[in-house]
Amino acid sequence: MAVEKVTEDDYGPEWFIISDLEQGKFEGSKGVFDAKRVQGALRDELWERYGPP
Repeated sequence: MAVEKVTEDDYGPEWFIISDLEQGKFEGSKGVFDAKRVQGALRDELWERYGPP
């Protein structure tokens, strides 16, 4: 009988919820940062460099 391992998601202090990001700023452990939606070529470049969300 196979045992399925259940993983727990890590929602530590560096995880932000969508409503925080939609406000345009978020506070992390290293300060307050601007958040903005990116599209097009910049989004593609970021996804290529860091991987999609």
